[in-house]
Amino acid sequence: MKMREIERKYNVSWRTVRKAVGSVWPEPRKKPPPRATALEPYKAVIDGTLRADLDAPRKQRHTAGRPLAVDGQGCSAMARPPTRADPRVP
Repeated sequence: MKMREIERKYNVSWRTVRKAVGSVWPEPRKKPPPRATALEPYKAVIDGTLRADLDAPRKQRHTAGRPLAVDGQGCSAMARPPTRADPRVP
């Protein structure tokens, strides 16, 4: 089979076909560089809140799901979206 036919059949470029013909095994995938999480700017606030909760009475502690939204630190982008009124409705 000609290289042009392979290009058309598999919808790849001629460079990809040439690499495949030149080597039996494909090149190992490159690992992407680690990226910062969306929580990175707020980690100090979250840690401070959780450390303060260690000494707080049980009913005054923050929930695990929304520690930022309760404090009002301007982190509403990280808060969970509100749930629907009736969870039985699909």
